[in-house]
Amino acid sequence: ITGDAILGTTLEVASGKLKIRAQGITPNELSSGSVTSNAIADGTIVDADINASADIAGSKLADNSTSGVKLTDASVAPAKLSQPLTLSTAKNATGTVVDFTSIPSWVKRITLMFDGVSTTGASLQLIRLGDSGGIEATGYVGTAQYYYSGNGIDVSTVGQPIRADPTASALLSGIVSILLIGSNTWVFSGNIVVEGSVVNSCAGKKALSDVLTQIRITTVNGTDTFDAGSINIMYE
Repeated sequence: ITGDAILGTTLEVASGKLKIRAQGITPNELSSGSVTSNAIADGTIVDADINASADIAGSKLADNSTSGVKLTDASVAPAKLSQPLTLSTAKNATGTVVDFTSIPSWVKRITLMFDGVSTTGASLQLIRLGDSGGIEATGYVGTAQYYYSGNGIDVSTVGQPIRADPTASALLSGIVSILLIGSNTWVFSGNIVVEGSVVNSCAGKKALSDVLTQIRITTVNGTDTFDAGSINIMYE
């Protein structure tokens, strides 16, 4: 066999032996599926061997294989997370109740925010929690209190009060945190300022019969209406 007898440029004769030319095998000489993982030496594929436009499916990555150093700064948006920190849409405080519904079942912490909220009467303003069975109006262990020239305190079992000694048209601002402690039991803690006056602290707890899905802000008598301000929630 001589070099002239070799088809194409794949093979060559050297020292009387038939050999494969350097770079003589191209994709054209390989049948589909002829190269398997067993034919590739471990540790031989490097970053330069992977096409820049390769779209590798997440299912092809081992669990815990992507570390923080492999993520581009600011590349993970809330929409990429299964349980993102979520700010709801603020609601104007009107009517006798302000409701936030469709709260996801995975939520463990809710921050309730008040901005200049007031009511038309002096009925105690409350936070109530609800599940798939509706808003629950019993079983609360709730207290609100302020310290000034004289102490004011209100205790309630029909909702978590957000301030003590309420008065009509007083503007309330601040936050109340609501956290899951376990077994559908939630605890409250917050500070609400009566604008231009005192700061109220509030705390309490409530055990729901099922997973929390909704929150209501209302009053004890259920007839006083909200007449100013806005309310929003943020959950995580």
